[in-house]
Amino acid sequence: MMRPFSLVLALALAVSLSACTAISYKPALSLGPSPVKIPAKIRVETFVDRSPSEDKTKRAGGSSATEPDSMAGDLGTEVTNAVIADFLANGVFAEVGRHVERPNAVMTGEIKRFYGRAGLNAAGWITLPISPIWLLGIPMQSSEGGVDLEISIRRPDGTPLGTYSGRSQFSDWYTMYNQSVWGVGTALNKAFTDAMQQIRERILAGKDRF
Repeated sequence: MMRPFSLVLALALAVSLSACTAISYKPALSLGPSPVKIPAKIRVETFVDRSPSEDKTKRAGGSSATEPDSMAGDLGTEVTNAVIADFLANGVFAEVGRHVERPNAVMTGEIKRFYGRAGLNAAGWITLPISPIWLLGIPMQSSEGGVDLEISIRRPDGTPLGTYSGRSQFSDWYTMYNQSVWGVGTALNKAFTDAMQQIRERILAGKDRF
């Protein structure tokens, strides 16, 4: 049988080690059906990732949703795939994809920020030498992240039809009983959905341009 104090130390160590575990993340959207289908064929080019390199690094004692070990592909490709899949499933345009023949317009995108990080915060590092105190529910972990996207649509001859931006951020504090590391991908996809909802509403508001 493990003594109570030894059990406390074991639990605290498990929490500390789990904060350094790489997570698996895939960008995904959940916008729901579009209220209007724009009768246009849209060819989508892979979005350009201009997010800062530090967005893809994890904090000490934590994890990052967009670090290379967390994602199967590069961020630009994965975000583009998510947008195409959602616009197709929810009927935003009559046709949308990478290889659309004779498109009415071409969509490009720029990823300015796209990140989600979680791990020990200042309180966690300060109390690390006495980590059993975490059992009292001290918020020793935190998460943060955000999405900043810009999408442009132009005619095949280069005539601009519109540029649309969307932004969303999140942050929170956690105890050892509801660790932030495992939920950072979910929080990032909620921010992604929120940012794309803003963009989709602006595209639909200008549907007559198409």
